[in-house]
Amino acid sequence: MNFELQQKLFKIVQRPAKYKEHPCVIVPEKLEPLPYNRLFFSNNSFHILELGCGWGEFALQWLEKYPQHEYIAMEVKGDRIKKILKKIDKKNIQNLKIIPVNFQWFFKEIIPENAFDLVIINFPDPWPKRRHWKHRLIQESFLEILYKIIRNNGYVYIATDYGPYARKILSIFRKSSLYRPAIPWPNYLRRRPLIFPESKFERITSKYNKPYYMLWKKV
Repeated sequence: MNFELQQKLFKIVQRPAKYKEHPCVIVPEKLEPLPYNRLFFSNNSFHILELGCGWGEFALQWLEKYPQHEYIAMEVKGDRIKKILKKIDKKNIQNLKIIPVNFQWFFKEIIPENAFDLVIINFPDPWPKRRHWKHRLIQESFLEILYKIIRNNGYVYIATDYGPYARKILSIFRKSSLYRPAIPWPNYLRRRPLIFPESKFERITSKYNKPYYMLWKKV
């Protein structure tokens, strides 16, 4: 992305909206890494980042089970964010924060290094047509970006229901020297690990396609 386009898109992020005034919403002011004290209450807690959290059902279930963790969710759609914030207020949750940006636009610019213990990628867009593969999130270059933001011994959790994309993800991670599989060969499961809650999209798609679940550990 060229500089001019990036600046134009960043202005869109900064457009005022009522939900952006909520204390659990973090709107980047500059294209630079967000300070830790805006993201977390404690550097010693377990830090989670979810890319594209949808309606927040995965995050909310996780925090019900692990209320001591600190959770950052990236979601660009305002209607979804508003619904999450209503649930946050109803349950008086303070350790779930939302960054309302498209993570494929500004991810490496605003996310600080060595910040997260677990990155969650639930059902990324498969871009099934060959001419669109360049838009897929999981690329070799993205693995390098993830590596920088994950703390030592941190993990990447990925779920997808699209077989060709799953095979490509497996190939990219297996070739990388930055990660090792946390799931024995063939490095995926077809049944969701119990530690991870069910997302709304998974509930819908699993009726038609059996998802692939992967877990990779930073070397």
